[in-house]
Amino acid sequence: MERGTVVGGVPSVPAPWSGTLSARYEWPLAGTTSAYLRAEEIAHSHSSGPFTELDPKSTSYDPRLSADPANYLLNLQLGLTRPGVNVRLFVNNVANARPMLQRYSDAPGSALVYAYTLRPRTVGLTGNWTY
Repeated sequence: MERGTVVGGVPSVPAPWSGTLSARYEWPLAGTTSAYLRAEEIAHSHSSGPFTELDPKSTSYDPRLSADPANYLLNLQLGLTRPGVNVRLFVNNVANARPMLQRYSDAPGSALVYAYTLRPRTVGLTGNWTY
């Protein structure tokens, strides 16, 4: 292993940096009820390696493998709140982004190659009630 090689190898490589930016806007409706809109952007940077799996001198060399690219995920929520109640409509992965996050195989030279991406756009309704 050469100096500076990323420990963990493909695909178990953490992004060098990641961050979440969120904003919430809330406005009153009637009485103690209010509505809100929340947006969340999650970003992960690309890990450029070097990786042992991409080094031709390594026993685990496999040029078909890839590390995680930079990726971004946008999630939105629209909700209603009142004392003890929170109901929200959410959309995760609004842009339905599908980057190939990882591609790897169980062993060098294996014909079986796995690929992973983000969860597809998901729409749902959820609520909390406390007493």
